[in-house]
Amino acid sequence: MEQVQIAKSSEVIEACNLVDIAGGEFLRGDAIGVGFAQEGPSHAVLVDDFMIGKYAVTAKEYAAFINDESAFFDELWCDFIDPCLIHKQGKKYSIAKGAENYPMIQVSYVGAIAYCNWLSNKFGLENVYDLKTLNSDTSKNGIRLLKEAEWEFACRGPELNDFSHGKTPSTDLVNYNKYEGEFSNKKAGFLKVGAFGLYEYSPVPVGTFPANGYGLYEMNGNVNEWCHDSYCEYKDQSYNNPEGNKSSFKVIRGGSFMDGMEKQRPSYRHAIHFNAKCMIDGFRIGSNKF
Repeated sequence: MEQVQIAKSSEVIEACNLVDIAGGEFLRGDAIGVGFAQEGPSHAVLVDDFMIGKYAVTAKEYAAFINDESAFFDELWCDFIDPCLIHKQGKKYSIAKGAENYPMIQVSYVGAIAYCNWLSNKFGLENVYDLKTLNSDTSKNGIRLLKEAEWEFACRGPELNDFSHGKTPSTDLVNYNKYEGEFSNKKAGFLKVGAFGLYEYSPVPVGTFPANGYGLYEMNGNVNEWCHDSYCEYKDQSYNNPEGNKSSFKVIRGGSFMDGMEKQRPSYRHAIHFNAKCMIDGFRIGSNKF
């Protein structure tokens, strides 16, 4: 029985591109005084070991979910208007030409957690989320979104950096609103993928920019990422594996291709309504350690 469980865990890790992160204590929030008010006060947080997706979920991966006839999908969870990367054609959904490896965008929080449940079902894991009530149980072994503290811990890398790739900003390693470096030719707008040719700024395929110290790609820049938690203000106290209180506003992390460099930091955070569907927002999966 134990050998079957190990084989299943290996299968999930490989299929979902999960990276094993050893937990620990870190200083969450803006400890260097360059951030926004919602990033403070900085405070000590302890997180347990967890798993995190190496990349943001792609249009190809999300299309597999919504085209699965056995899956429960509500089209209200996504926008299928330009510059969408997935188009609706009758009862089927097709990927825009060349968009397969671009991060899934225009998906709501509910659409993101529904994908997590679908993956859990696919691999025989427990569902973390109740899609009717939006209640959750993160003690279950299924796929979920990253808790906000896990996300920041992973983004900072093993060195617990102040910026995405080090102690200072790296404008050549992040897809932000003024990026004009060597990977510009991969931008969706440059290639007119998903009607992004109409926009000045656009995403690039996942895995384009160098990974951080944990081997995670585009944790800052490219698209914002939904987190598991509801938004709440920080308090000047220590936390142990925190989860935000339940509300209609969820945490978004990362900074996007339309944001300036000032938002491309591990501590940057903001809140949006769980039904929001925006071209700068995507998501990344995670789980408890298998």
